[in-house]
Amino acid sequence: MMALLLCVTSDASAVVVDGINSAGEWVAGLLINGFDPNEAAIPDGYDISRVAMQSDALGLYVLIELYGVPTFTSLDTLPPLDPVFYATGLDLNSDGDFTDLGDRIFDFRASGFTVFDGSGSVVAGAPSAVKSSGVEYFIPAGMFSSFPLGGFNTFSLLDNAGAPPDDRIPDSGFHTTIPEPTSMILFGTGLLGALGFRRKRNAA
Repeated sequence: MMALLLCVTSDASAVVVDGINSAGEWVAGLLINGFDPNEAAIPDGYDISRVAMQSDALGLYVLIELYGVPTFTSLDTLPPLDPVFYATGLDLNSDGDFTDLGDRIFDFRASGFTVFDGSGSVVAGAPSAVKSSGVEYFIPAGMFSSFPLGGFNTFSLLDNAGAPPDDRIPDSGFHTTIPEPTSMILFGTGLLGALGFRRKRNAA
């Protein structure tokens, strides 16, 4: 069991949730590392370039980078103006929908950051989100009924509230978690150790 956990956990201890991808952050141990091309029809400040995720014993960290400076300025032209918002969905049982109680939706807009379950109910806790040159979230482990160590589907959306197309990453389907390379080595070492133990036991 420990080997399996090593396969899918990562170390996000270097992440400071300040909306800035600082040196040493978001370079290793990523559960998700997805890129999206620059789209001419979407203004750069609303055009997602990258989404990454990491986790540690404290919780889940999310990075959203754009081709321009992120903004909550609505592109709606008719009052009352609809708000700009970021939405990130986690399909934690990988059943292809985001409607289960264990699933999570992260909603970040000018009025605040909220975590919902798949039924639309607010999940109690103290998540944080910061917008600067990029966008970073932190969701405490206690806000998940089953903490996402890996093996889940996810997507992110930026709704600009106006006429330009909203941006979704990936454009269709979902990203699925990827194991950390160093953890895969540990996972393999654990398997080899288990096989060696079994051979010694059989020989005895």
